[in-house]
Amino acid sequence: MMSVSPWISKGPYASIRRMHDVRRVVGPALERIAYDSSPVDDEEIRRFRVLEAHLRDSIRGRSISTPELHEAARRARERGVSVDILDERGTPPSDAVLSATARQLSEILAHVRSGVVTVRALPPGDPAAVFIVHDSQNPDDDPLAVEIEDVTGAVSTF
Repeated sequence: MMSVSPWISKGPYASIRRMHDVRRVVGPALERIAYDSSPVDDEEIRRFRVLEAHLRDSIRGRSISTPELHEAARRARERGVSVDILDERGTPPSDAVLSATARQLSEILAHVRSGVVTVRALPPGDPAAVFIVHDSQNPDDDPLAVEIEDVTGAVSTF
């Protein structure tokens, strides 16, 4: 069973849980920036950028933000791939869709070394729940597109 993101919380303490999650993820980096006066090296800058992208994903891609998705995106970003995770859905899709999304994104990101990968959760009512596109930004290559059907998680590639 696919785990739903800890970023999606309901109830009276959702904002407190969200704050603790953000602090856990980016707190050490923020403390380093705020309190350590030594110069920031290139490796730290790269790590800070990956953390910033992770935090951005958890906000802009909220309904499909799973630990598996974040891990695949992190590994790709460390290789220089640009990854955008966006949510037009607002609510988490079915477990089948979340599993298919994590599996497809992991497969795509394992093979790409450049370009842009966009993962978009589509609005409720759309026959597709998630759309993934890889654009290598090479004019000789065709973009790869993957559509994941709502509810069932069936995958179509074109």
